[in-house]
Amino acid sequence: VGGVIALAVYIGLFLALPYRLAPEGRGNGDVAPRPPGRATRAIGSLIATVTRLRRFVLPGIAVVTIVAVTFMVRVQSEFDVKDFFSPDSDFVVSLDKLDEHGGSQAGEPADLLIEADLSDPGSLAAVARFADRVRSLETDRFARTDAGDIDLQAGVLDVIDEVWASDAARAAVAEAGGTTLTDADGDGLPDTGEQLLALYGFARAAGVPFDAENLVLTPDDVRTVLSEGHSTRMQLGVPGSRETATIAAARSILDPLMDDLEAELREADPEAAVTLTGGPITRQESLDAVLRALQISLPIAVLLCLTIGSWFMRSIRYGIVSVVPILIVVSWLYAFMYLTGFAINLVTATIGAVSIGIGIDFAIHFAMRYREELARRGNREEAVQAAGEGDDEVVEAEIVDE
Repeated sequence: VGGVIALAVYIGLFLALPYRLAPEGRGNGDVAPRPPGRATRAIGSLIATVTRLRRFVLPGIAVVTIVAVTFMVRVQSEFDVKDFFSPDSDFVVSLDKLDEHGGSQAGEPADLLIEADLSDPGSLAAVARFADRVRSLETDRFARTDAGDIDLQAGVLDVIDEVWASDAARAAVAEAGGTTLTDADGDGLPDTGEQLLALYGFARAAGVPFDAENLVLTPDDVRTVLSEGHSTRMQLGVPGSRETATIAAARSILDPLMDDLEAELREADPEAAVTLTGGPITRQESLDAVLRALQISLPIAVLLCLTIGSWFMRSIRYGIVSVVPILIVVSWLYAFMYLTGFAINLVTATIGAVSIGIGIDFAIHFAMRYREELARRGNREEAVQAAGEGDDEVVEAEIVDE
């Protein structure tokens, strides 16, 4: 409905209304010839000069465009606040200070969502092994603790650790659940599913007590990392997450470990899943989607411009001539972005589309004017110069004669 209304408004404002307001009797001699100004004559002369030097200009443009394409394909997607806020703003300065002083001990949090039957001791043991493998990674892609280990907030495992560390918590779980927590194999995990269910239920309802009056973890703390269905959320920091390349590198390290964990969990629960999410991950996926859409939409837009332009101008040759400058502009534009340090984000991705939208209008207008001048003058150089300088004198003079 909205589209139909917008189309009706467009037709009314830009087609019907201008037609009604157009002056009648255009051939009554009321239109006076207007000679081109000095600036337009200079532009026309420049275009004519470039046309005469086409044997040198066209190969030069081709070489520059080929080089530009090699730079164009290297443009990366990136989301930096400096692209949207002043580098001198308090917000940007504070982020820079955090990166400077936090270093490898800080980073934007990424979340690991583990959906499985964590009341099964075998599944929980697999999660514990996964956490140990993550903490022992030799990489600077994740934030680290003062001890040098990767700072992994292990969700349900942290809850269990706090319960084991508190006599009051173990006693409260045993009293509330009617079962005593045991760890016969010494792995730091309760031995049976019944004990795990009792621990989860108590911790979600009452938190983890430190003593009779104080809590180590509140119920909200526990519910944040342990859902009612016993899925858990782990978290670790990703330093330098402004650059999508950094996020991609971190994901490439975690993905194999996550795949192994998911395979282990599915032995007991076929619907188990391990998902990496959080701010940096969703942002990278969004930027990658924008980049993919750009890579797909630009060729489609150019092809449609070629098809429609050729059909309206009744000439494939003129259609190609109108589209080629757009391809040159887009390739040079993104090559310039690469050389000057700009990246593709939610804003700059629209530049290519805008270039095509504006460029095809200008190209078709120029081509059609050139065809009119060529038919009138019979000389290509004169026609292209007249089209370049917008010589209204001849056209309006003919209107007066009519």
